[in-house]
Amino acid sequence: LTLFQYKPGIASKLLIGFSTTLPSVVPSRFSGSGNGKYFTLNISSPQPEGAEIYDCLHNYNNPPTVI
Repeated sequence: LTLFQYKPGIASKLLIGFSTTLPSVVPSRFSGSGNGKYFTLNISSPQPEGAEIYDCLHNYNNPPTVI
């Protein structure tokens, strides 16, 4: 599972790579869990100041899923 965050006017940001690995620049409010077929994205404190779009790439042979 790979998860990207998109905000209008800002470059996309990698949030989760290889299922649960978060880059050090990702805020601690994000976490990921799961393996194989089922994965979960947790956001402990959603930010009210603007919309966020998340693209989930669960299989390199399939298109991303927007959540």
